[in-house]
Amino acid sequence: MELFAALYLILALIYISVGIKVLVLDRTNPVNRFFFILTVCLSVWSLSLFFAGIIKNPINIIGIRLFGKVYSYLFYSAVAVTSFYVLGLMKEKR
Repeated sequence: MELFAALYLILALIYISVGIKVLVLDRTNPVNRFFFILTVCLSVWSLSLFFAGIIKNPINIIGIRLFGKVYSYLFYSAVAVTSFYVLGLMKEKR
């Protein structure tokens, strides 16, 4: 296994463990739920880079990297929309 592939796997595990820990602290808080969704998305992105690092077939590598790129674009747009929603909820509570 290559060094970068191992680092991406470790990073995905760290993302998901931090997200679960924050969600367990308070499930009803919308910011905690948003952070959990954020960490799950980041771990999926990191896992796509991990699989692209360990697969030796060039066609599969291109497909997985394309999935990672499209997923990251969708992820960033979803983060922008969701963060505006969460910030709107935070302003209404005050």
